[in-house]
Amino acid sequence: VHGMFLEKALQGTIKKSGGKIVIFNTSLDIERTETKGTLLFENAEDMLNFSKDEEKRMLCLVDSISENVNAVICNGNINEQYAEFFNNNNVMVIKVNSKFDIRRIMRMSKGSLLQTVRRPRREETGEIDSITTVYDEGKTYLRLEKKDSNIVSIVLKDSLASNLDESELLLEKGIKIMESLRDEDLYFVNGGGVFEKQLSDRLAEKSTNIRDSSKLVYSAVVKALSYFCPPDDVDTEQLKDIYSVKQRALEYAFDLACEVLMIEDYLVAKNEGPEANN
Repeated sequence: VHGMFLEKALQGTIKKSGGKIVIFNTSLDIERTETKGTLLFENAEDMLNFSKDEEKRMLCLVDSISENVNAVICNGNINEQYAEFFNNNNVMVIKVNSKFDIRRIMRMSKGSLLQTVRRPRREETGEIDSITTVYDEGKTYLRLEKKDSNIVSIVLKDSLASNLDESELLLEKGIKIMESLRDEDLYFVNGGGVFEKQLSDRLAEKSTNIRDSSKLVYSAVVKALSYFCPPDDVDTEQLKDIYSVKQRALEYAFDLACEVLMIEDYLVAKNEGPEANN
């Protein structure tokens, strides 16, 4: 899909939209003070006018926002009155909790992230080709599409969440490999443990001419790499690994071994009681 899929994001009654959007990094809610406030009402008319003035301010704000946009995306709670006013103006209201999804929507629509609820300027709004509601197996999804965007989503469908997690992990690995293929310095080595066996044989051959204590290091590395020897029942000719991944794995292993060997003092806790002497 050239765009994104969002789950349980629709907050209003508008099912289909598209065009200009505005993204708020705040809630669509009534402004409240952080501490306790005191209001003095001298009569019933003051109390009625207080709520009416508040609704008028909300309606004026919603009308000013609706002039330039077809959909509103916010990262927070959405007041029912705000949602009703936007529905009356035929504006879709979308709630997105994830910061990563907000960032992807910004990249896809080329819109700005507004920190306060106000009327957006024309250059602050984004643009999306279509926003449609999709129903599948009792769940509601929003499909945001834009053809000329570099944001692409792969939709996976399965009855078990564990299968989806496994498929997602495999896809991520495949995408990482495709990203590495763009590197000009990409090299492949034999997989299935063949590279480790070749490396251990080369180190063992080189250690024969070494007479000092560094020979112990060579023998330890050769012994560690011998655990990755290829099995006899597997055809390893068609298996390939990326050289840079193998290189980083060996670097991390040597760094960890050096950190352990540089420790000078070890503190061992003994058991208390009569069994401590045993």
